[in-house]
Amino acid sequence: MRHFLLVVIAIGSSLIGKAQDPVTSHPMGTYTELNPSMMGADSSNVTYLNHRNQWPKIQGNYVTTRFGYHHYLSKINGYLGLSLMQDNAGDGTLRTTNLSLNYAQNIKVKKILIKVGIRGSYFQEVLDWDKLTYGDQIDQQLGFISETLYSYQGKQAITYVDFSAGISLYWKGFTLAASSFHLGEPHTAFISIDGGPGNQLLMKNSIQAAKTFELAVNKRSLEISPYYIINMQQDFRTNTFGILSSYHWAILGVSYRNEDALIYTAGVRTKYINVVYSYDQTISKLYDNTGGSHEISLQFHPFKKRKKAHENLISVKSPFML
Repeated sequence: MRHFLLVVIAIGSSLIGKAQDPVTSHPMGTYTELNPSMMGADSSNVTYLNHRNQWPKIQGNYVTTRFGYHHYLSKINGYLGLSLMQDNAGDGTLRTTNLSLNYAQNIKVKKILIKVGIRGSYFQEVLDWDKLTYGDQIDQQLGFISETLYSYQGKQAITYVDFSAGISLYWKGFTLAASSFHLGEPHTAFISIDGGPGNQLLMKNSIQAAKTFELAVNKRSLEISPYYIINMQQDFRTNTFGILSSYHWAILGVSYRNEDALIYTAGVRTKYINVVYSYDQTISKLYDNTGGSHEISLQFHPFKKRKKAHENLISVKSPFML
């Protein structure tokens, strides 16, 4: 059934429904995708690469790649970030490219660190109409064998500008944060419905909370961080409960995304590089058909010791910013 499931789930919602954002499994892989204020746990500069392969058993699965750089500006105690995302659904059927510029300001209030962040993004979405399949192509016994009688009259590419913002607070191992994406709810339709503008990328709101506990084990620090993330976009809502631990160089974690997946995380943390891998084990009725999801992140901070921390910068402990 060539691209059938993809057309039903992804393309159909893009044409006449409400658009949704790509999913990430381990939030420490792409900080600003969770909250624009989350740049930099200390004064280091960070380069990151994140790759996600969702539902590899389905022909025309979802593949998302992100690349970014966060630079610490010591004179103003803030961070400037640039990121590039490419999301590929259906072997090139629907391709989304996103270039974002991000800024986050550190504000110290006694022993509390507050981060306020904003992000501006430029999106381009390209739809390959020749790869779409339609109901009149289906033979009940042989599947997709017929030519379609439909002809498209929509756009092949759309572009739009998007804005997001967030705030996060850190105190004695506690993290409390909130973020909002797609503040202007830009129109993203390839086809106008009844003469109207059609599809909108609706605002997504998110709340993040965590607490990091530090224990001394064999003269080394063991960090254990339970966390909670809630995402809300139109009628969709996800709740993620997880726990992340790190000891010496090892990172281990497990989380649960409501009625969707168990997520297992493992990684390595060194002075200059972090490598984190996660696997989503689907627990819904799609379990036998998807193959789960694989996600890997690499974070480089080779100049960490060369940066002198700002006097008003507090180094924070949070599972969202390794």
